[in-house]
Amino acid sequence: MKRIYLMLAILLIGGSLIAQTKGRQYVFDLKNLQKLESAEKVEHVNVLNANKDALVAKMRLDSIILDQYSFITSSWEISAKESYDYNEFGLNTVYTSAGWNDTSMEFEIGDSTEYFYGSSNLLDSIVFQEIYASSGVWTYDWKEAFTYNADDLVSVYTNYGWESNIENWEPEHKEEFFYDANHNDTLQMIYDWNELSLAWDIIYKTLKTFNTDNSIEQAMTYNWDSFGATWFVSSKDDYSYNLAGLLLEKISSNWTGTDWQNSMKTERIYSADNKLLEEVEYYWQDTVWGPSYKSRYSYDNDGHVENVANESWDDMTSTWMDEVLLTLTHDNNWLLSDLVLPHFFDDEEVYLFFSAMLTDYSAEIFINGMWLDYMAIDTYYSQIEYTGNEPVEESNINVYPNPTSDNIRIDLGSANVSSMINLYNIVGTKLISKEVNGSDLLDLSNLPNGIYILTMEGEDAQVLSRRIVKQ
Repeated sequence: MKRIYLMLAILLIGGSLIAQTKGRQYVFDLKNLQKLESAEKVEHVNVLNANKDALVAKMRLDSIILDQYSFITSSWEISAKESYDYNEFGLNTVYTSAGWNDTSMEFEIGDSTEYFYGSSNLLDSIVFQEIYASSGVWTYDWKEAFTYNADDLVSVYTNYGWESNIENWEPEHKEEFFYDANHNDTLQMIYDWNELSLAWDIIYKTLKTFNTDNSIEQAMTYNWDSFGATWFVSSKDDYSYNLAGLLLEKISSNWTGTDWQNSMKTERIYSADNKLLEEVEYYWQDTVWGPSYKSRYSYDNDGHVENVANESWDDMTSTWMDEVLLTLTHDNNWLLSDLVLPHFFDDEEVYLFFSAMLTDYSAEIFINGMWLDYMAIDTYYSQIEYTGNEPVEESNINVYPNPTSDNIRIDLGSANVSSMINLYNIVGTKLISKEVNGSDLLDLSNLPNGIYILTMEGEDAQVLSRRIVKQ
């Protein structure tokens, strides 16, 4: 069985818009460790800063509803809904998926994913269950569990399947992560559970190297030969970046036994201000790279993604063919730092599509020379109020450079002003905490590239937050 993430599927703009699924997650991606309600609803929630006085408004994504256009009835029809619940720290605790029943004219929940957190709000486990319409009984399907090292980095990820005959979880898959001094995951070991020996069998490992900006340069995968008890090289990914540290090219290759054979390549083009303009995928065709798929991005006047045009390569005509056109609408009154989102979005998806509050999302498909309506997403938020304290004067605060590749300077505008500075990743894990008096430098060089939330608070001060991009 698989879980369907509607919002995640529609944002994966490199593939088909027909409901994509996210099943048991082999191999685990470290970056992902992050109700139809009125937007007028206000709740009082203690998030990140407990026992303070003032309140900081945020917009929390509570649900999305998917409408699909019917070519039979020539009308829009309700299709599905996703709902997200959160704890008092703004961390996603429950995700439910429901389909629309045309007979009962209501949504029927089909599956539910629960997220459990431990100390320091680290994700302990994820449990997926689904409900059978015939019996109305909830049944477990799979579970993912995480353990962490002393630096609060994932050290072990384990996947379990539910065995209904014994009503217990059975291990299926395990991954171990090892890090360098800069918190880069340099070694990943992959295991599968052997039901006969009741032990873990090593399957393969991936060795990674990083550049001085802590961006991955190469990932080399080795398979384990259990008969010869030895490792043999299997494949590799090579990465290159521009001067701003943004990914320009990724090339995947397979080892034939005598040399490297190209497999797949991804190329990116950026604007002068480092906005992603184009991403093209290629596949190796004997002696040359053959284009396969292309995504082109355009932005509104405020710098938020407005359109994504997807095209596929036609080998017969040697031309790019229009395929899907995505249109996004944002509310620029609420920026990323003002949003509370489900944790399963990765950094790049959040940065591209939630740089401001995403309010509407639609897709058209190109058929027989015409653009036709295909699907639309409506997003529903609740305005919540985080407990905070009185602010330092926001107009006097400068945080620069942003984006950054290593350090940021925090200038509070006066040598007599002090503030407690906290840096969080997008799932709410605190990474850095220090007191700043007047002005100070915050070292981010040991952190991986991505999006972070910087909060600033002082005595009798409301909490301010800024979105920081490390690239």
